[in-house]
Amino acid sequence: VFPGSHHLLQTHFQQHGIAGIAGRGWEALPTPEALQARTPEQVCLRAGDAVLLPYLTGHAVAPNATPKTRCMAYFRLFAPTHPQYQYKKETFFSPWEDWAYLRET
Repeated sequence: VFPGSHHLLQTHFQQHGIAGIAGRGWEALPTPEALQARTPEQVCLRAGDAVLLPYLTGHAVAPNATPKTRCMAYFRLFAPTHPQYQYKKETFFSPWEDWAYLRET
């Protein structure tokens, strides 16, 4: 993961809004170089471990250098205040908007 990259994207969306994503997709986001300005950190886990990250956190896949199959599941958490199966626009500007406990930690 790229620590702190969620702050970069949050600031980007606060300044530019989110409408550009619908029309321009990836081109509307900061450059990969800007996201990678921070040194990435590998997250090593054991079977059964879980990681919770704001969805704005930049991340990439690392190659599997072992003979074992690596499985992962990716879930998106929705707060009760989110429209069903849709993102809530406000969370692009404040990712922990609906997660008071995480906002305070």
